[in-house]
Amino acid sequence: MEQLDQKINAQIVLVDQKIVETSASYPPVVSEFMQQIVQAGGKHLRSKICLAFSHAYHIEDHIAISLSAGLDILHLATLIHDDLIDQADLRRGVIPIHKRVGPKSTILFGDVLFGIAAQYVAGTGNPQMSNAFAETVETIARAELLISLSKQQTFDYSQAIHHAYTKTGVLFELAAKIALYQNNDPTLIQKATTFGKEYGIAYQLIDDLLDLEVSTNSINKTSSKDLSNQTITLPYIIYYQSLSDNEKQDFETALSQKEFEKIQNKVKNSFAIQATKHEIETRIKKAKESILLLPSDARSYLEKIIDQSINLLN
Repeated sequence: MEQLDQKINAQIVLVDQKIVETSASYPPVVSEFMQQIVQAGGKHLRSKICLAFSHAYHIEDHIAISLSAGLDILHLATLIHDDLIDQADLRRGVIPIHKRVGPKSTILFGDVLFGIAAQYVAGTGNPQMSNAFAETVETIARAELLISLSKQQTFDYSQAIHHAYTKTGVLFELAAKIALYQNNDPTLIQKATTFGKEYGIAYQLIDDLLDLEVSTNSINKTSSKDLSNQTITLPYIIYYQSLSDNEKQDFETALSQKEFEKIQNKVKNSFAIQATKHEIETRIKKAKESILLLPSDARSYLEKIIDQSINLLN
């Protein structure tokens, strides 16, 4: 696995170079932001997943790198829009683009990034890859639109899982499967789809727990960010569903009055944390089962990525 780790790290450098080269054609304020984001680093999880599956099934390097660059730029585009909506102050320690150019230009810049990502994928010449990319973008955008148009808070378990999928899981799913359309083996694509979906949902649920500060690893996260953005994640829903009618009313009143710390502490000290961890464990188990037939180096590499995510809760 050490050789694969070195190979993928070298490929990530090429992915970053490709992104920086693309940014050079834009106004200085935009290209500077892109370069700072790349230099600040990141987990590159989506790229690494794509590159690991590409290695496992002998996808040409130039195709894998183009797809990975497309995935990273697509992810950045969604983050730019999220940061604008949330009015975030920092992104990877960098001043976000909406603080530099204002909301209108930020929206347009995010839209441009969607186009650039699509071009990278289309450059492979594989229409199935382009279709998978387009479907993913539509899924992400439609889900966010429906949430923004919703007038009522929902406390539904299945909807929370679906939100975790559309927010995070669908992009991990794309990362896992997109390169495999080059070989077009339906069985392999389905296995990769399962891995990306299950791990992606688990990853989002882990992030939901970190927002509750259930781990020292959440120290760099803004406390109760989800609640302040009116996002009711799975731990809150599990807790809410256990309440009596009167207690539910009290919960909703506290939420409307923005008593976020009070709500957070109640949920943090409830069985909802362990129940959410159980959901994560179930998803992780399915993800690992889906890659049992991968070559040992690629399987070990992906398992390491999973384990690092789980360790964030320790």
